[in-house]
Amino acid sequence: MNRSLVLLLIVLSTSATAQSLKDRVIPNDPTKYKLYTAIHGGAGAMDLVPMITSKDMTTNFLYLHSGVIHPKSSIGHHFHHTIEEMFVLLTGEAEFTVNGRTSKIKAPAMVPCTMGNSHAIYNPSDQPVRWLNFGVSTIKGKGQNFDLGDTRVGAALDPIPVFVSGRLERDKLRANNPAYPGKGVLYRRIFGPEIFKTNWDHVDHVLLPAGTSAGPRSLDGFEEVYFVVKGSGTVTINNETAAITPESAFFGLLGEKVSLANTGKDDLELLVIGVAKQKGL
Repeated sequence: MNRSLVLLLIVLSTSATAQSLKDRVIPNDPTKYKLYTAIHGGAGAMDLVPMITSKDMTTNFLYLHSGVIHPKSSIGHHFHHTIEEMFVLLTGEAEFTVNGRTSKIKAPAMVPCTMGNSHAIYNPSDQPVRWLNFGVSTIKGKGQNFDLGDTRVGAALDPIPVFVSGRLERDKLRANNPAYPGKGVLYRRIFGPEIFKTNWDHVDHVLLPAGTSAGPRSLDGFEEVYFVVKGSGTVTINNETAAITPESAFFGLLGEKVSLANTGKDDLELLVIGVAKQKGL
């Protein structure tokens, strides 16, 4: 049975619920992955799990999925007309397609797809690749898709992508930026609100060297979803503190004050997704 659309478009409720901060830190647990085939008419199979869903947020954040794309497998070519997505490649390399143009991109990288444009991803290698998918909707808790029946297997490749893409590049990070206050904290805004048509506000790359901390930051007019790329530490939201570990995800809600601290010996690196309550905030 093809369960792809069930996972990719499911929303469990339409309002965020109160829960302890410890419960808002979600580990990326491969034992909870489920196998899905022919996603959006794609080739092969992948394993994935929803980490954060619309029910967790008050804004129009829709989901964060994490998983593994199997060798010779793809998410087929498809459109979204009411949501936007961003595919994030954590390991290996894959062929990304936007509006029928395809390029091979190496991890760690990300490709957003705004409303009304088509997209796909294919793993042509003999090794699995680890992958994330973020989604933001125009209608709270609702998704939509139109599949093209195109696996993208064997697609012609452009040597230079003709679509928007970004990378997690340490040499482009800068210290002492007011967006993430804290001595020695490194930061770069990879994408701002001008990239998106929904209330998707930003995609940030943040790195805390050992012994550093960031914040508190007040989430005024927007919410954030955080994915720990590597490292460990703590997050404090308002007056509550919880541990964060590699590949865990967590979120901050409207009006909350968020602080981060690196309590380990290695860098704490995060990918941060911001969604505004209203466009332009």
